[in-house]
Amino acid sequence: MRYPQKMKNKKGIKLGVAWYREDQWELLKSTASDRENIEDTYHEWLQHAEEGIKKFKNQGLRPARVDLNVKEFNDWCEREGRIPDAGSRSEYTAELLRRRDKDK
Repeated sequence: MRYPQKMKNKKGIKLGVAWYREDQWELLKSTASDRENIEDTYHEWLQHAEEGIKKFKNQGLRPARVDLNVKEFNDWCEREGRIPDAGSRSEYTAELLRRRDKDK
């Protein structure tokens, strides 16, 4: 899990964090164009993700877990002509967070 460097001094900002399901981990790894940058196991990713949430909170940010369904993400990439990589996962996560917040 990589953390945005520009998030320093952005206290109070809500930040979407893609949250994966263990049963979709292999699908994520097999379809990601940047699989070499993804943790080998779901448990490794989960540990890093939880550490990241704590770091964001300590920086004054408001991290929000966003459930990312890998199949739906891959479908979105296909429709949008996007490569399934970190940038696309970030953009898709932000879009899901906006939709979720709008529906509240």
